[in-house]
Amino acid sequence: MPYVYRIRFFQTLCLAMLGGVCLQAAATPELAGHWELNKKGSDDSHERLEGLRVVRADPDGDTPRHPGESSSAFDMLDIAKERHQDHQETNIGELSGVLHTKAIVITREGNDFLLTYDDRFKRLLKPRPDGPRYSAKGDEFVANAIGHSMVYWQEESLIVETLLAPRGTMNEEFSLDGAHHQLRIHTILRNPDWLIDADIKRRFDFVR
Repeated sequence: MPYVYRIRFFQTLCLAMLGGVCLQAAATPELAGHWELNKKGSDDSHERLEGLRVVRADPDGDTPRHPGESSSAFDMLDIAKERHQDHQETNIGELSGVLHTKAIVITREGNDFLLTYDDRFKRLLKPRPDGPRYSAKGDEFVANAIGHSMVYWQEESLIVETLLAPRGTMNEEFSLDGAHHQLRIHTILRNPDWLIDADIKRRFDFVR
């Protein structure tokens, strides 16, 4: 291959590689910005935490029965009825600063994200570059303000799996709408003491 063609070939190859890098970077959504709660498009987080700790007695004795042991559809209806009648909100401690926030400011720090909730509570999310990993040691879960979390990208969603103290888990999915004008946060809280999971979907509008 003549020298001039070799130069053009390598120039074209480099441009193609740079273009691929740009496309890869663009595939990661830009979550940074000031986001405010869209109340109409969101679940009521307080309501979703009501009646989660109802304990029913075993009909054959006085031993409390965990809801997971019940397989009857009638039992599940009883659980729903009891929960509906119990308007006491479950105490979630410091998690309230995350679940009940009305504004989130997300600042990008390299590949990491600093989240500030209502100008008070702060969390640093550090996505794993190689995606999720589960080991016996559990060192992929990094200590933070609310527990131990593993953060990773799943296509265009940022996933946060958190082991809560003293027990329970919280899974969060951060994603943007098609126009990138709305931040969607889907949170599922699980605790062995609760009748059912707390499933909360909230939407935040981009302000600036």
